Amino acid sequence: MRINILGLFVMLFSLAISHEASAQRVVIESVANTGPGGGNQYYAIINCYGLPKASVKSVDELRLSKQSVGDGGRTLLHTQNGTNPQGNYDGDKYGTTALFVNEKVSSKFAISTTDVGADGTDVSGHSATLDWYAAAGFTTGGELAKTGCAAYKGRGAKDNAGTWRVPTQRELVLIYTHDGQLLVENTDTGFVEFISGNYWSATHESGTNHWSANFSNSEVITTANNEKIHVRCVRDL
Repeated sequence: MRINILGLFVMLFSLAISHEASAQRVVIESVANTGPGGGNQYYAIINCYGLPKASVKSVDELRLSKQSVGDGGRTLLHTQNGTNPQGNYDGDKYGTTALFVNEKVSSKFAISTTDVGADGTDVSGHSATLDWYAAAGFTTGGELAKTGCAAYKGRGAKDNAGTWRVPTQRELVLIYTHDGQLLVENTDTGFVEFISGNYWSATHESGTNHWSANFSNSEVITTANNEKIHVRCVRDL
């Protein structure tokens, strides 16, 4: 199913922040690495401070966006909204209850500078596509897997695996709307432009489908979990 609703989400976000023009913006910042080597890396960051409280994830909700590093760091299931409870996804195959936080966004998050491959490394030239399971850190049988965003370690592999995740549908929409700004000062961030294709979100649609966003025609699309498309990871700051 294809629904041209990206503009609708953009409109809703715009209405929500009309009272404060600076409520969401792209900034370039030096971010401390989480890995044992320490140091810093420059990232393009979406800063949502100033959005209404109801639109931003609380500390507890941020904690629920993915498992802890010790538990594999995989992205947890999100539902499109809170009115259609999914319970435990696919017969508890993934061992986690659906989270109704898709309507909210992280207050501040870094975006991976390139697409990410199934092995969790930066991919040049958009050459890697992966199914949703691999993107989020699962096997198709529901086991933990160090793949995709669960294995990603940031620029230069300086972060701990498990500190990055797949963005929710709403966060992916924000990334799309700020696409042009993300390329500003990319000599510092190394940010690579998105390909004109589909990117995974963490948000469940129905059955074995998740939402993805097409970065060429503004469509938010229902995509089967086994379809191979692109993924960018995000890190909450």
